[in-house]
Amino acid sequence: MSSSRHRVTEVDAQELVSSWRASRRALPAWCASKGIDGRSLRSWADRLDRLPVRFVDVTPVPVPSPRPGLRLLVGDVTVELSDEFLAETLARALAVVRGC
Repeated sequence: MSSSRHRVTEVDAQELVSSWRASRRALPAWCASKGIDGRSLRSWADRLDRLPVRFVDVTPVPVPSPRPGLRLLVGDVTVELSDEFLAETLARALAVVRGC
């Protein structure tokens, strides 16, 4: 009787361990549903947890803060515009407000 064993790479193991942990399922149940030996996955998880920490360079991207806009009060109607508004759009909006 021959047994075929699949050789698992570190990348494969990382994906499997991440998938298992993300599932939040118990190891035996998750492994049984995937046809994976739970002892092997536990061994990989322990081994991966002992690896040195790997750092990734992350460069923050500045997020523009919202500019203060313009607030128009016309009767009981408030119209708020950003600094990038178009004059034509304002004219159309005011025409609608006047028509109410």
